[in-house]
Amino acid sequence: MKYATVMMKAITGGALALGLIGQAAAMGGASTHTLEPGTSSSQQVAGTQRYTLQVDQPTQLEIRSQSVAHGESAHFRLSGVLLDDDQNVVATAEQVGGQIALNHSVQPGAYVFEVNGQSLGGTREGMNSYVLETQL
Repeated sequence: MKYATVMMKAITGGALALGLIGQAAAMGGASTHTLEPGTSSSQQVAGTQRYTLQVDQPTQLEIRSQSVAHGESAHFRLSGVLLDDDQNVVATAEQVGGQIALNHSVQPGAYVFEVNGQSLGGTREGMNSYVLETQL
């Protein structure tokens, strides 16, 4: 009987740990930031970054990435997608030399701009960082 209790505790503990691991994996490790007009804070190219933004009136949304490594070529590639409040794809950013650019008419509502980054090598400071320039 004691053996069965120990085994049930081990199985239950293992199932709980696997459930937590699965939940963390489903979240994707994405960081979330607020996107406002102007220049965003610098971000490292590391997986997925999510930028929330609220649009109050119909407008032309422009978002462009910019490498932080001034005077040097970026050692990464970015891709971006604009999602509506229901997580539907509204627009996809164009590739511009490893950077991204989005120019899209949007209606009032909540949006998420999701940026995925891939490092191409190079570890010098600032080489794998970017900012987003946003105009509403």
